[in-house]
Amino acid sequence: RTFIPDATQLLVDAQASTGLPWYATIPCATLAVRGALVPASLIARRHGRRINLAAPHLRKLQQLAAERSQEKPDDKIGTARLLTSGINGILKLHGARPSFLLLPFATTLPSMIYLALGVRGLPEDMIAEGGCLWFPDLSVPDAYLPCVCVAAAYANLERQLAAPPGKASIAGAAKNI
Repeated sequence: RTFIPDATQLLVDAQASTGLPWYATIPCATLAVRGALVPASLIARRHGRRINLAAPHLRKLQQLAAERSQEKPDDKIGTARLLTSGINGILKLHGARPSFLLLPFATTLPSMIYLALGVRGLPEDMIAEGGCLWFPDLSVPDAYLPCVCVAAAYANLERQLAAPPGKASIAGAAKNI
């Protein structure tokens, strides 16, 4: 057994058990996978809040380390050890684990790739009649969907760039590039 046929078979079984057309089965499978990954996002969010609560203590620790490095410029290794153990202690005290911030990315990316490979592995005769609206045949590349996606991405970028300076996000930096 290989990886991709298992994903394809999962989609075929989902379509057969629900009786939905393919244009509805694929988004429903995507929503089901995303729904199953909600706990990972909640865990990451909880640890992000804990890190934010620890931030003032970490800044104070950084100031103390800077003062120590000025007092003892020859003991950089000792200062680094104290800073590292202090950071670990503060994070442990707050129950914060920074590595958990990567949990949504680490779970979403593989599962969406798995699902995409499953969709690509579907036989053409199965999905040839499973479309709707302007795409009645799902085995034929769509000419309109890429345009809609580019327009949505552009609108989102424009919205982010129009945000007030205090509310700017990473996309705001793209305006200056």
